[in-house]
Amino acid sequence: MIRNGLIKYFKTRRAQIGIVSIAMIGITFLLGSSLSSNVFFPRAPQLDDSVFRYVGMVMQNGGVPYKDTFDHKGPLIYLINYLGMLLCKNGIWFFELAGLFLTVLFTYKTIRLFVKPTASMVGTCLVLFQLYDYLGGGNYTEEYALPYIVCAIYIFTNYFLKGKTSRLKLTICGACFMAVMLLRANMISVWLVFAIAVLITEIHSHSVKWLEYFLFFALGASVFLLPFLVYFLLNGALSDFWEDYIIFNLSYTGTIVVDKGEAIRFFLWSAPCAIALIIGGIRIITQKENIKIDVINLIYATVCIYMTGMGGRTYNHYGIILIPLTIIPTARILHYVCEKQMKRRLVVGAIIAIIVMCYPWLHQLSNKELNTTAPEQSLEGIIASFIRENTNEDNLIIQCGHKDIFYVLSERMAASKYSYPLPIAQIKNDVYDDFFDDLEVNKPTVIITDSWDEQKQLDYTEINRRLEIYLEKHGYVEGPKIETYSLYYAPGSVLANTWK
Repeated sequence: MIRNGLIKYFKTRRAQIGIVSIAMIGITFLLGSSLSSNVFFPRAPQLDDSVFRYVGMVMQNGGVPYKDTFDHKGPLIYLINYLGMLLCKNGIWFFELAGLFLTVLFTYKTIRLFVKPTASMVGTCLVLFQLYDYLGGGNYTEEYALPYIVCAIYIFTNYFLKGKTSRLKLTICGACFMAVMLLRANMISVWLVFAIAVLITEIHSHSVKWLEYFLFFALGASVFLLPFLVYFLLNGALSDFWEDYIIFNLSYTGTIVVDKGEAIRFFLWSAPCAIALIIGGIRIITQKENIKIDVINLIYATVCIYMTGMGGRTYNHYGIILIPLTIIPTARILHYVCEKQMKRRLVVGAIIAIIVMCYPWLHQLSNKELNTTAPEQSLEGIIASFIRENTNEDNLIIQCGHKDIFYVLSERMAASKYSYPLPIAQIKNDVYDDFFDDLEVNKPTVIITDSWDEQKQLDYTEINRRLEIYLEKHGYVEGPKIETYSLYYAPGSVLANTWK
């Protein structure tokens, strides 16, 4: 009797909502525990991560992105880092968790348009476990773009399945579009493809709703953009925003590291792309009805792969935005399994989904090497701690390379607007002039150099030449060489006197 009562209860809508909610929170936690900012076993921030955190530090000190410190990503990621660091030491992690939860939610809601709750949760696990290969340490623009992209996929899929949408959804879709534009502009493939498909559909059906759709979409985009424009305008940084985010990125994209074809092939052979192209292609070939959404998703996959590789760079975290390509194909497979009443296969799928979600997390918990690489225990952390203990809060430092981690871990500000001169100087020729002009005005207490370039993409020749002249001119004292790092101390500083 109790057994029958429990079975009856778990079939109720309230119970299903509770189970799904718990599962979503669990998936979010499992994914979030792999990020370097997590509160359980935090790790030293990666290259991009440290840059975004440093810009957040500049904003905390009253500075303005682009105007007072250079970086070429969109302003939304700086705002997230600023707010996260205001919240607490590991506050960024809570914003990352919020983004991951929304990604889980809209992935589930999209798959739910095709199948029942249990199968939808299985599909959500199967789609999102792929993130482990791409998240790295987290705090990437692609990671923050993910919930906006997945939300748009849900809205567009809902439209094509039901033949209509609401003004609110259109406004949200426009806001999501602008959010991604303010992170990194080449991640907007979903809007380029699906929005055009909506426009063609409405025009083909002789509907005048396309104008209404466009206006509410534009409204959402404008409402999201306006606060940023007002902020930069009031702080006299609008031209800096344009120059660094728009103009510089056009040059950055043009300066490729590997051949564009090679970069596109690199992402083409990834698991998400293979799933999207193969399953989407099979469905289009074998089915005659209800394949519009599959055709559109296949076109979306093609455009997304091209835009991901168009910069000629094969950074692994770029692949994060490929994960949404698998949502609709996964939903189609699950619908086929459920339609054929293959309950055993669904149970097996559920078990596999649980294992693939939990294994990387359990592996991380049991990996002593990962759990002992706390920020303070890394080589950069040891150097940063030394700097923090031997300098005052108002002392400036500079790293003559491409790492902002020393500013973040030492809690010291950079002596130049260009906190990392490389690889900027390889694209923007006058950077070294501005960089050393800043050092003449804001003489750093500590100068750090780095001779290691793992990917062999940086040219240290010019900065080393000019730095040697600067050090000799101002009488800097050469400190210790720690592996690939060299330290130099300003004359008259505590460090210089102690080292002598």
